[in-house]
Amino acid sequence: MRLRFLQPLVFVLAALLTLPAFGQGVTYKQETRMSFEGLGFAGRLANQKMESEVWIQGAMHREDTKKPKQSTIIDLENERYIFLDHKEKTYSSVSFAEYAEKIDAMIENVGAEMEAEQQDQDVRTNVSFDVDAGKTGRRKEVNGFDAEQTVMTMRIDYDAETEEGTEVQGTMFVVTDMWMAVGDEDGVQVINAYNQRMAAEMGEALQGTNFMDNMGEAGGMMDPRLGAGMTKMMEEMKDMAGFAVQTNMHYVLVPEGEDLDVDAVIGEKKKKGGGGLLGGLQRMANAASGGQTDVEEQMTILKTSIKVKDMKTKSIKTNRFEIPSKYKERPFSFDS
Repeated sequence: MRLRFLQPLVFVLAALLTLPAFGQGVTYKQETRMSFEGLGFAGRLANQKMESEVWIQGAMHREDTKKPKQSTIIDLENERYIFLDHKEKTYSSVSFAEYAEKIDAMIENVGAEMEAEQQDQDVRTNVSFDVDAGKTGRRKEVNGFDAEQTVMTMRIDYDAETEEGTEVQGTMFVVTDMWMAVGDEDGVQVINAYNQRMAAEMGEALQGTNFMDNMGEAGGMMDPRLGAGMTKMMEEMKDMAGFAVQTNMHYVLVPEGEDLDVDAVIGEKKKKGGGGLLGGLQRMANAASGGQTDVEEQMTILKTSIKVKDMKTKSIKTNRFEIPSKYKERPFSFDS
């Protein structure tokens, strides 16, 4: 299953400003990096990079990726997503409402499968979540933008007992530090306007579904508190005004009984090494399985970074947001 189906959900969580009149368009490039910091030098060799190009004008949004060679068009006026496969020269289209229903059904099915698996294995599992967010007061130029830093922290506590009676525990933190553009440049205003409208449209589409409850059950190993955690995260992000020009997400392990040092995570303090390949692999495996993290010091095992660059304001031709005439339609599926 490709991860692109999650992309529209990002807009639901976006921090949104007052809606100005739509005018000129905006283009920018987006660079996404994934680094396995907990694996030391070997982790750096495994780092991944993905680049995309984005166009926004009025009620239209398009994002192109080179690997795979695909495009996603979001049409707010007609409330639909369009997915283009340039290699196969095909497209699929789905309305916001149908999209939300499919996500809801998919997550519900995942939750049911996990519940059945746990019953078969007679496993007890509990997961708890806590979310906090706020501005740090730091302000600087980031990727050419005047930006302020906001940090959101999610703590995940895991406690389970296997059918053999073995108890496994773990704690992981997901720390997201975002640099939000605070200037009034035309491009930033256009993006904020689009994000605000997108969030409103997606929020309306999700109404009437059991998305949050099902998300909590599936993602939380049948613990509905994830739903509450996701709801709290969305509430926290509503207060984060601005357009994120850089977003860094850190997955962090902390020794049992110790508090998270956020400044060390986000680079305000010098980091220590991750213990090399074998040590990093063992810690990552333990974290993934819910076992004891057994770390002697705080360690970031994975970091993803999304950076916006080369933003330009200009009028964009309408055919940029249209389906190529020779492309053939195929049914929409999350697997395609």
